[in-house]
Amino acid sequence: MGTGAVGAPTWAAKERVARLARFRAAHSGGNVAIALGVEGGGTKTEAAVVDTELGVLGLGSGGPVNTVFVRRSSAVAAVAKAVRQAVRAARVSAVDVLALALLCPKEPAVDAVRSVVPCAQVVLCDEAQVAFARAGLMQPYGVAVVAGTGCTTFGYGRNGARCTVGGWGALLGDEGSAFDLAVRGLKAAIRASDGRGPATQLVERALEHFQIQGLWGLVRVCYRNPMPRHQIASFAVEVSAAAAEGDGVAQLLLAEVSQSLTADVLYVAGRLFTAEDAFPVVLSGGVFRAGEPVVAPLKSAATAAYSHADVVVGDMPPGEAVARLGLRALGYDAAG
Repeated sequence: MGTGAVGAPTWAAKERVARLARFRAAHSGGNVAIALGVEGGGTKTEAAVVDTELGVLGLGSGGPVNTVFVRRSSAVAAVAKAVRQAVRAARVSAVDVLALALLCPKEPAVDAVRSVVPCAQVVLCDEAQVAFARAGLMQPYGVAVVAGTGCTTFGYGRNGARCTVGGWGALLGDEGSAFDLAVRGLKAAIRASDGRGPATQLVERALEHFQIQGLWGLVRVCYRNPMPRHQIASFAVEVSAAAAEGDGVAQLLLAEVSQSLTADVLYVAGRLFTAEDAFPVVLSGGVFRAGEPVVAPLKSAATAAYSHADVVVGDMPPGEAVARLGLRALGYDAAG
């Protein structure tokens, strides 16, 4: 799905436009455009209010919105919470454009936003566009990896050529995701506990993280009263922390995840580019917060195969990236 405008409902449209005009006139003589960006996936939702004069005005956050794993009502509530926080922080009463990149039905999400703040136009963005935008690339081209709770690798080549791998969810795929890393960490802890694997601090970290007395408590956590996917995935942070402290088992797990992500990048790049082509490889998502243990091997392999590839970590907050895409759809560039 490309960026596209969705027409606002006809009811109250004139009033929304009038409120926007009054707000802009009061703040900048009518020359500033304001966007509200909302991005949500399997772990959290982020909202940002961005304008063409000052840049980021306010940020907000909420829970997960992927309705494959959470109820629609919970997803809508998460969107509304993030928007309320961002709008309150920005101290705006209306926005020119609402830009959405959400893994949930759009219509109830738009209604939830409009119950908080009037918006004259709605723009829909997809996950790949957001990944590139987080690295400041507003036009998708190259390879982008989104390794958060789940994992997908997108490729955009010349003349509209595309290639996508991953995104199959925790049971069928998502190798290289935070969920994948977390489960690898829990399995390593279990093997260490019963003597089948080497000792690792992941045992103690699992007990503390999930607030259980023994590792058998994971049965209740994962099966009897299933913990939401994003909460299990949160253990990936503990694996990264253990690796940073020199835990050999955790370090090996990060290397395995990096290898999986590298394989996807090389496959997608091979479908779209030649060894002589120049293109960006954008890395976004929480898994890359582990830093060099994940990023360095991937970068080394990518640049060895494609010497003109530029591997960058997209660190712009996702809500801000979506807001900037919204402004771009209106023909503006955001400040900052």
